[in-house]
Amino acid sequence: MKSFRSVFDPQKGSLSISVLGYHHNIGEVTGNLMLREDWFCFVFHAEVPISLNGVWQKTRVGSFVIHNVNDPISHGLKATWRRSWIRFSGEEVDVLLFKSGLKTQCLYHVDDVNLHDAWLLAIHNELQHPLGSDGRTVYDLIACWWRSVSRATSSDQMHPKAIIKARNIIEANYLNDICLEMIAQDVGLSVTHLCRGFNSAFSVSPMRYVQRLRLQQADELLQGSDLSISEVAEKSGYKDVYYFSRVFKKERSCTPSQFRKKQSLAEN
Repeated sequence: MKSFRSVFDPQKGSLSISVLGYHHNIGEVTGNLMLREDWFCFVFHAEVPISLNGVWQKTRVGSFVIHNVNDPISHGLKATWRRSWIRFSGEEVDVLLFKSGLKTQCLYHVDDVNLHDAWLLAIHNELQHPLGSDGRTVYDLIACWWRSVSRATSSDQMHPKAIIKARNIIEANYLNDICLEMIAQDVGLSVTHLCRGFNSAFSVSPMRYVQRLRLQQADELLQGSDLSISEVAEKSGYKDVYYFSRVFKKERSCTPSQFRKKQSLAEN
């Protein structure tokens, strides 16, 4: 398992990530780091003691917690252990928390230990994009990650784990090439059983869900950026801008350019 710690320059916008650590080895007990108004999100890859609001608990592999620098927290061991984390700040943190339904200073246990890795790597790759990171994309990745955590630790227990895993795979990979056969193989189901179970749980087919997520991404980029239509298509998971435009027009009843113009007029 590769391990790294990356430091980033402040990003434009109302959400900024300054540090991302991935499967980083720690050899001490750590606590609050008084760094301006920063927030931290920790993922644990080992069982370690953790104190939240003065109450000691034990993490599991895959445990997850969000806290502000003003929150009392202590965790770790003097022996070597591993965690991943991001340090971030910005006025949109409260919005992210509200939309996800997650609480600060609350330890969430996620059974799918690969869920966090996929999102952390996607965020890291976007922050290191050779042409510069896109703030809205980073925001959306964190929002989807936290929503996945919220679902995996709440009402999702009523759905089969394979179907929940399939949705998590889609939400982590919808911007990349993805197909039914790949998803079915990853969750150990036939394509038929995957489609039947997914539709039963979420009232939508797996690939229709992929399309929905991609178009939501396109909506955000068309409204909140000056990217060209070709760039919006690429950042929304479509390699062919003409196919993207056809799909967009079919679902939104207008072309991407018309959609952007309508949103601009509505804001003014």
